[in-house]
Amino acid sequence: MSERSFTIRPYRPGDEEAILELFNGVFGEGEAGFEPRTLEQWRWMYSDNPAGTLIMLAVEESGRVIAHYAFLPARTRMDGEIVVSGLGVDSMVHRDYRRGLRKEGAFVQTTRAYFSTIGTWPSCAMSYGFPNRKALPVGVRVIGYKPVFEPVMTLYRNFFQDPDDDAVGRDHADEAEVVEIDRIGPELDLLWTRHERHFPLARVRDATWLRWRYDRCPFHSYRKFLIRPRAGAAGAAAAPRAFFVTRPGWQKQPIQALLDYVGAPDDAASVALALRTTTRLARESGQARVEAWWPERSPFFRHALAAGMRSEPSLYVLCVVLSREKPDLDWVREHWYYTIGDSDAW
Repeated sequence: MSERSFTIRPYRPGDEEAILELFNGVFGEGEAGFEPRTLEQWRWMYSDNPAGTLIMLAVEESGRVIAHYAFLPARTRMDGEIVVSGLGVDSMVHRDYRRGLRKEGAFVQTTRAYFSTIGTWPSCAMSYGFPNRKALPVGVRVIGYKPVFEPVMTLYRNFFQDPDDDAVGRDHADEAEVVEIDRIGPELDLLWTRHERHFPLARVRDATWLRWRYDRCPFHSYRKFLIRPRAGAAGAAAAPRAFFVTRPGWQKQPIQALLDYVGAPDDAASVALALRTTTRLARESGQARVEAWWPERSPFFRHALAAGMRSEPSLYVLCVVLSREKPDLDWVREHWYYTIGDSDAW
């Protein structure tokens, strides 16, 4: 089929149905077990996102969307300043317009338009993604991605390898209370405010963001926990020490993922208790493995190893496109805080 003329422009309200038609057509192609994305899921990802939308489209005169390039924005703390960063998601082009990535087809034109308009400063300070190693060369060539962590390291525990589940975090088992919560409340604002200075480069993990990300997500149900001082302990009535989120079936595998964590970098006990709880839930739900991500140079990574986790390279690379000269790539590599929850594997 010959290509028709098209216009490249940012998303407008009312484009949703055409975007979903493209998404389900592209990602469902040849996939027997594909589950079509719903309008509810799309609205959660994009129109309900508290940081707004970053979507560039190629649209035919008829209104058919034939290329889509999007990042999920988030308020981000960067060297003491609050900016917007974007997580790359849902890059796609209609099969009628697949001319190869070396040619200036609809997809490449849409990508270039994104980074020359809405994907640059001041609307977006940093664009990033977690391509697998196979997709990395395309991201480097077409997007201009710069690898920051190549690869991302996975902290893990296999039940067939380490059968003593109670060993995880055993040394800190009685140091604090782990309390499950149904919904994220204002105490998360207090927790983030208390600890944000420890995270020079990180998504702002305040209550507004966390409610959107975990309470309202229509893709999965999450277990959410606070770690509090034990009753009777000094400061027991104060704000919680830490917060974490976990769920089974990550990446459609029998993996219990520790998805997110907020707490002090020197609080080894809270890290251990988060992993201890995640391990218990994994065994109870019939999972085979526990996984978590923290930057390898961070205290959280070292605390996890001390609590009984192992580490190995993942299939993913964390890459970035910076829209300003400062901070530079070396600073980003030194200060970036991320977890599995910062990826698009809901």
